[in-house]
Amino acid sequence: MTQKTLIIPIAWRSLWRNSRRTLITFAAIAVGVWSMITLAAFMDAWVGSVVHEATNNLTGHGQIHQQGYLDDPSVEYRFSLPPASLDEAMESPQIKAWNRRVRVPGIVRSERESAPITLIGLDPAREVDLSFYGNELSSGRQPKEGHTAEIVLGRRLAERLHTRIGKRVVILSQNSSGEIAESGLRVVGLFDASLEEIELGFVFITLQKAQSLLDIKDAVHEVAFTLYNPEEVQSEVDRLKQVFSDLDVSTWSDLQPLAQTMQEMSAAMIGVWTVIMFIIIAFGMVNTLLMAVYERTREFGLLQALGMKPRLILSQVLLEAAFMVGIGVVVGMVISILSIYAFTNGLDLGPLAAGADLFGSGRVLYPKLDLIIIFAISSFVWIMGILSCLWPAWRAARRVPVTTINQSY
Repeated sequence: MTQKTLIIPIAWRSLWRNSRRTLITFAAIAVGVWSMITLAAFMDAWVGSVVHEATNNLTGHGQIHQQGYLDDPSVEYRFSLPPASLDEAMESPQIKAWNRRVRVPGIVRSERESAPITLIGLDPAREVDLSFYGNELSSGRQPKEGHTAEIVLGRRLAERLHTRIGKRVVILSQNSSGEIAESGLRVVGLFDASLEEIELGFVFITLQKAQSLLDIKDAVHEVAFTLYNPEEVQSEVDRLKQVFSDLDVSTWSDLQPLAQTMQEMSAAMIGVWTVIMFIIIAFGMVNTLLMAVYERTREFGLLQALGMKPRLILSQVLLEAAFMVGIGVVVGMVISILSIYAFTNGLDLGPLAAGADLFGSGRVLYPKLDLIIIFAISSFVWIMGILSCLWPAWRAARRVPVTTINQSY
């Protein structure tokens, strides 16, 4: 057996000379890797929930408005496009779904109560794959097509107004002439939403009824769209800006800055935690190997006196570090995968759901196994862990044989 192959069993046996210290180091590395991977998975699930809620709650991946509408969402900031030109512009292989909407502030009044709302006129069939409103209503039905005097309310708004399906409510808003437009509508459906503010703040009627009520002919206030690949939203928005140069085309992150901020905060938090965990792991490994080198000073001197080259001493200590980090990383990966897999059916935030609503997150998080994240974190810890042990290994290799052999403790 050559010296190069001899250092492998020596390095492995040396790890277990002080098994308690080695096991503690293994545990520290495993816990660090587990915490980094698990935190990344849950933070990714949280951010994914925030982004999903932001885009699914009528925002989509992008929207088109008249210039000035986002600053003052009133009836006057509307636009009208020839159907053929709009259809042609939205017939992109990237666009999954799109819909025209009328969207203005208003007031809804029942027999007993009134509440401020956002009145939305749209075609419900085109909301499929675009927003939560494309899903089945919790009760009742959608308004019939055309100028029907029918409306859909959020369940919580209906409770606040003390009304129900079959009852009539009155909608008030400002029309294109600056006058108060009023219409009595029958409640035909109720919807549930993941966020309370959506259920309390939005009511839906047909697009034709909204245009007739506001006297805006075929004009709309926004065109919302979703993409097959959300990562392509900026390029698609840039394309639409060239087509509709006189209109305001925005991405979801422009329309929902809080969700974008949450995404950036998540990335920063994961980065900070990774650095903290690495520092803890590095200190633990350096301490373990320094103690091992200190205890085996005479042994290293004897090996050099017998002909082992300093670079092989260096390799042996680094190999011990590689074994130590490798086992800790593998154990941490296995525990992380099991932890994430245990919540693949969702983590119900329970009492924390009310606080999650404030950040636009859903009430259930769905962490997923991301092999890229697992591999990246594990590789980073393994490489940086070995690099942090270069100093103890270098100290072991640079000892003078005569001095170390005669040294006693």
